Amino acid sequence: MIESIIKNNNAAKSIFVIGILFIIPFLFTDKTADPVLSIRFFGISIILLILSIFLCIYFQKNYGDYFISQKSILYPLILYFLFAILSLVNCNNLFYGVDEIFKIVIFITVILFTAFIFNNQQAIYIFIRAAIISSVLFSSVGIMQYYFNAINIPGGWGWPYGTMSNGNLYSSALFLFLPFILSGACLFERKWFIVSKIAFFITLLNIILTQTRAVWLALILSSLFVIITISIIHGKNIINKIHELHLVRKIIFTSIVFLLTILVGTITISIYNSSETGNQTLFSIANFSDTSVIERFIQWKKSFQMFLDYPIFGVGLGHWKIFFPSYGLGGLISEYGSRIFQRPHNDYIWILTETGIFGFLSYLMIFICSLHNAIKTIIKPIKRELKIINVFLIFGLIGYMVIAFFSFPKERIFHTVFLAVIIGLIFSISQTRYKKIKNMAKNKVNKRIGTLFTSSVGALMLFSTVYGYKYYINDQHVLKLLAYHRNGSWVRLMVESDKIDKRYFPLDDTSTPIDWYRGVANYSLKKMDKAFANFVSAFEHNPNHVHVLNNLATLYQLNGINDKAIELFNRAISIAPKFIDPVINLSAIYYNKGDYENSLKTIRQIDYDKNDPRLIFYLNRIDSMMSKHDKKY
Repeated sequence: MIESIIKNNNAAKSIFVIGILFIIPFLFTDKTADPVLSIRFFGISIILLILSIFLCIYFQKNYGDYFISQKSILYPLILYFLFAILSLVNCNNLFYGVDEIFKIVIFITVILFTAFIFNNQQAIYIFIRAAIISSVLFSSVGIMQYYFNAINIPGGWGWPYGTMSNGNLYSSALFLFLPFILSGACLFERKWFIVSKIAFFITLLNIILTQTRAVWLALILSSLFVIITISIIHGKNIINKIHELHLVRKIIFTSIVFLLTILVGTITISIYNSSETGNQTLFSIANFSDTSVIERFIQWKKSFQMFLDYPIFGVGLGHWKIFFPSYGLGGLISEYGSRIFQRPHNDYIWILTETGIFGFLSYLMIFICSLHNAIKTIIKPIKRELKIINVFLIFGLIGYMVIAFFSFPKERIFHTVFLAVIIGLIFSISQTRYKKIKNMAKNKVNKRIGTLFTSSVGALMLFSTVYGYKYYINDQHVLKLLAYHRNGSWVRLMVESDKIDKRYFPLDDTSTPIDWYRGVANYSLKKMDKAFANFVSAFEHNPNHVHVLNNLATLYQLNGINDKAIELFNRAISIAPKFIDPVINLSAIYYNKGDYENSLKTIRQIDYDKNDPRLIFYLNRIDSMMSKHDKKY
């Protein structure tokens, strides 16, 4: 029986479906700084490790007569991986990019495993049905949050945010279920037809309620792309083709559900969130006076300058957040020093800056190659059911590409995995046009390829699992460290920071060095020498962090090294021109030196709050000393 399970790949299908659809989307914790990042990384590593072991046994038994017949996707994947590795060559700290390297390995692995495991219509149907059930559960979380104010799930920005800790990411995650829901709505009958319609209603309703502009735009543009593509392929025969595929009744029914969902969503928003209508939400994406739109343009412009400075290999995976502040934060909310950007809200620019032009082109070729194969497969004579699924996979792929232009789905494991599944299924369907290999010599070669790949993935996933576990444990300590920092519990902070492995995790999720927290604690405990050493170490890890610069400069000032202090204060001000702390501190240096004009000039270079007691105090002191100085002379 066990041998039969392995031979039919049932174990691999079960592990894949349960892990991808019923574990990863619902995996979260309140014990880490980010509720989902580290625990999902750890979870997917374990799932792929187990899966690679089963598939390795499968190939050892020589049950498969091919691994991947359609190999065109392999070339851009391999190139993307290689250029990502090369981007780390000149980095100061390779460990900033380790998790990104593992994510790329996970991305590639899921694509190839999907294409191999779900290599026939029946297997694809299993995944679609499971995805529909998962989408109902996944969407129900958002409904409970929005209508019943369920707050048991840890999260953050946006409402509802489901299990994604972010409303925008939740909305884009919901979108990625739509290709499978719509496939079910067009292909299934009876109970699965009804379940598909329920899933479509509840998923689309959540997308409407989250009011995520990028996802709404993705729905529109991906729908237009599919309609135009099919129209070009079939021309005037498109109506006949729809009748031939027996889709008229299902399209009408789906359209009714679509209109009903929009009606319910619009009424709900008018009751619960009357401050912003649907029209305002959608069209604000093209409103160039909108604050978030302005900020994105500024981020993209500065990021493109970063690319021009490092065009070939980029700044290195995981290093955008380190380099970006050096281009100045003027015009962004972070110019006040209260927020630190971690990504440019555009995956293409993010990859372009971190891996250079060749890494970017390789990444883009993954999408181009996938779309080319999907469209080519629609044209070729294959089963109508597979054609319909392929159409909706194109819909999902185009939608993801639109979302990635305004957001950061590549950062999140769920989005990365679902994109990989969509691409993998496109190539799985594409492979149905190729005959299975019957030649025994080629059969043995493919057996070796499959065994080598799965065993290599197993080894990499073992390392990824170990790293993921350390990531998860360290993230727990970071959460406690942040709490002690807020409460001023300096001794406990020091104890907790000692538990963090700073060799592999020198920064928290906001790119703030762990040694900066230690420096603040030692400074508060009057241990100035230790605080100075901590701030120097923090500067080495992130030399463009404005709080690190401000605190290190303060210690230089206390040690009487004013030239170095002035240099670092000026650097902090050039990065965040409205960050008030370095402005006051630099002004104080000039004041103590008797240079009252520079002291006043420094403090007046920002638009300050006249009610700020610190500024009032310094301005009065400076005016008083300047008056005495003028009377004296």
